[in-house]
Amino acid sequence: SINYNHSYLTNKDVTATLVNPSKNITITNNNGNNTYTFKENGEFTFNYVDDYGNSGTTIAKVDWIDKTVNANVDYEKVENSEVVKAILKSDEAITILNNDGLDTHLFTENGEFTFKYQDEVGNIGTTTAKIDWLKTEIQTREVVQNEQVNEDSEEKENSNKELNFEIKTDYVEQNNSSSNEEINTIDNNEGLTIEADNQNKEEQEETTTDKEQEIEQNNEEAKNNINESNENKASVPLMPLIIGGSVAVLGIGIFACLKFRK
Repeated sequence: SINYNHSYLTNKDVTATLVNPSKNITITNNNGNNTYTFKENGEFTFNYVDDYGNSGTTIAKVDWIDKTVNANVDYEKVENSEVVKAILKSDEAITILNNDGLDTHLFTENGEFTFKYQDEVGNIGTTTAKIDWLKTEIQTREVVQNEQVNEDSEEKENSNKELNFEIKTDYVEQNNSSSNEEINTIDNNEGLTIEADNQNKEEQEETTTDKEQEIEQNNEEAKNNINESNENKASVPLMPLIIGGSVAVLGIGIFACLKFRK
């Protein structure tokens, strides 16, 4: 069997002793010692033989050593305030050694607070609560100033947008006015060009009409000369007839050329 110097929850080392009062035995391990000291929870096996050579084993097991104590901190914001409550929590029974024995601490500003506590076997531990996200008076003032700067920037941006829109509108109106003036100028120029072309055509038609009338007059005169010659039955030289015919032909050619040029 095994005897333990501490058989209850403890934060101290536990010594296990192998006891066999019925007969003599020899420990074949652990340097022949019948004791084993546990510094932490665990098991140890004693090996031995009796005087008759019979071998045996006995297991010592310890699971009640507790040398540490742990706790953690949760945070809660107090409703309708900028106060934060730090709450100390542990999986085992503990006693708060400071903070008037309270397991909570209120933060009205950024900072730290260390809880000191002890478990039921005497282990002492500490856990620090830390707050760094509360807005101070300066930070609050800076936030307000930043918000005001952002609002001013938005107003300035909107003002710039309106100014750019007015400038673009004026530019478009000016361009439209210039375009209309250019179009009117082009239309006037085209009208003048068309009017000049029509005037030139009228002058050409008048010139052609005058030429036609002149040719017709020459032809009429030639015919009258021929008729007059026939009536008188006189001998007429061939030269005047040739000249008259040539003039007629020349007139017709000139008329044809003018028509072709038109």
